[in-house]
Amino acid sequence: MTRAEILAERVQLMASRVQDQEVADLAVILSEHAQRGVIQSSMTVQRRYYRRLETVDALLAERIRLEREHPLAPEDQDTWHGHLRANIDYIIDHEAARIYQALEADSQRF
Repeated sequence: MTRAEILAERVQLMASRVQDQEVADLAVILSEHAQRGVIQSSMTVQRRYYRRLETVDALLAERIRLEREHPLAPEDQDTWHGHLRANIDYIIDHEAARIYQALEADSQRF
């Protein structure tokens, strides 16, 4: 495995952990809004959307942190930037699709 593949895989592993926490946080948001009687409001959709964005922020921050933390090997000198951009693009594309689907579902539900 290349350095880029290893770092991308580590971000994917982190994604499963932070998305598990996201699910728990989304349930808390629903519970709080239900207790206040505002579960059918756009505020519920908005808070859940912003919570999902926090997951994207965490994943991107982790990828940048890993890039800084792991030194480049000589063979990576010419390709590291392209690999980093490709991985960031993947994270953004994947998460954007996931957030859009969830936002659509929330909009229908609430």
